[in-house]
Amino acid sequence: MKASAHLIATLLILMADKSVASPHDTYNKPMSISQWGDHCRYTLEKTNEMDFGRGVSHGICIGVIRAYSNELRDWCLPHDVSWGEYEEHHMNAAAGAKFPPLSTRKISDFIDSVNELRWPCT
Repeated sequence: MKASAHLIATLLILMADKSVASPHDTYNKPMSISQWGDHCRYTLEKTNEMDFGRGVSHGICIGVIRAYSNELRDWCLPHDVSWGEYEEHHMNAAAGAKFPPLSTRKISDFIDSVNELRWPCT
């Protein structure tokens, strides 16, 4: 009995080790552009109250803008443009865009094109 309990405990430990070895599969994938647009759109919805979900969506929307903007190489942003203005412009652009649910467009390409339209390099 003692040996079988030891064997079961060992098997449980081994199984638990594999289950926590890496994050859940969804955390290993980048966010889709349609999910990002939905978060930005939800952030800008006008309601009478600010709820927790809207705050989370705002953080996700802004976080994606910051993350992908840091990957851009050649872009020209005037010195008098604040990060708040930059983020708000991209949030509005993403919220207003109609991304298909299964779009394969890269978020970095979208942010780069928004930059080029608003602040072209001259």
